[in-house]
Amino acid sequence: MLLGLNPFRSRATRDPGATRAAHAGARCLCTLACWLAITWAVAPVAAETPLIPRKVLLGNPERVQARISPDGRFLSYLAPNEGVLNVWIAPIDRLEEATPVTKDTASGVKEHLWAYTNRHVLHLQDDSGDEHWRLLATDIRTGATRDLTPFEGVQARLVGLTRADPDRVLVALNRRDPRRHDLYAADLSDGSLTLVESCPPGGVSWVIDESGAARYVVRLTSDGGAEWLRRDQQGAWTPGLAVPQEDLLTTQPIGFDASGRTLYMLDSRGRDTSALVAFDTETGLDEVIVTDARSDIGGVLIDPSSRAVQAAMTDRLRPRWRPIDTSVTRDVLALERLGEGAFWVVGRTLDDRLWVVSIPDDDGPAFYYLHDRSTGVSTPLFAHSSQLKDAPLAPMRPVVIESRDGLEMVSYLTVPPGSESGVIVGGGRAGGDDVRLR
Repeated sequence: MLLGLNPFRSRATRDPGATRAAHAGARCLCTLACWLAITWAVAPVAAETPLIPRKVLLGNPERVQARISPDGRFLSYLAPNEGVLNVWIAPIDRLEEATPVTKDTASGVKEHLWAYTNRHVLHLQDDSGDEHWRLLATDIRTGATRDLTPFEGVQARLVGLTRADPDRVLVALNRRDPRRHDLYAADLSDGSLTLVESCPPGGVSWVIDESGAARYVVRLTSDGGAEWLRRDQQGAWTPGLAVPQEDLLTTQPIGFDASGRTLYMLDSRGRDTSALVAFDTETGLDEVIVTDARSDIGGVLIDPSSRAVQAAMTDRLRPRWRPIDTSVTRDVLALERLGEGAFWVVGRTLDDRLWVVSIPDDDGPAFYYLHDRSTGVSTPLFAHSSQLKDAPLAPMRPVVIESRDGLEMVSYLTVPPGSESGVIVGGGRAGGDDVRLR
């Protein structure tokens, strides 16, 4: 299981170097003019719209980051406990019985996930933002929290979990050398830590297969690109895949199939957008699973047991899931009807029967649902902020503008509540856009 991947967005069309400064100046003047036009046009409307308290927008959510245990018995989420975000646990059918299982009193828990043991919740914690992350495991039966990486001045990075050995957690630590994160295995049963692999010079991240074996080390190169190192027949780390600088953000590993031979990856090398590719690690050949000429692949669903690819997400104007395995077609259609097509599977059981789904909303809070694939029923869980349900937020409308050189600029228009018109300021889609509060 590969963890910590981010959604990838479309690359920008770059201006020629000779005209970059001129274009920047023109954009600044255009932006200023548009801002003045918007200010004059909507000032009366804005004055009548009540302000949303900053605490509602910027403070802690009420409940967020819903997750489900691999066996489907428990739901977890982050919620304030005495003003600090902590992990709460509840039986899947009795959310009213939720109780906090972590006891952080400082900066709060930012991310959490379940171990395959079904009794341990993992999270990373630093000290007042120093980014010396420690990996903590909380036993939901006893309430005890164990620091799996109790080292001062050392940064822990969670690498992955293995179904074959539920107590084993792969974590990278720069304990030996601050510049390199060696790969360790932490044992949840006794807290022991064992060195698995030493990081070669320049290595920045590990790629493991479903057995927990280290298959690749990603190393940055002097020209801004990267190379994926793999073991040769003598056991030395040698260059495998080369990724040029322009493809660095859109060529990433996703994870291995059950056999350990095929690596699923996003690959933009030699194409304008990143495609979902099945790479044969023995022959070096790859097969394109799904691609879109106008959008990078921004997300992938993989069956947690069989490791078969189920669906891929494109994000041209709005996120849209494309079923690859027909068994998920009904689920995709049902979940798209809950929102405007956008949804994220943020948790799932090992048998893949239950999904925890997050549905973002541009003019309201994010909603969480429990989707039962056996019945097709999606049960509402909670919203991340009940105070935003009736707040005067404005929808975000996708608009495609054709530039003078014939290219299409994906832009987004937000008009203040009560106004019928506005001005679009479009400057390309360098990093894409999510559906967010406006």
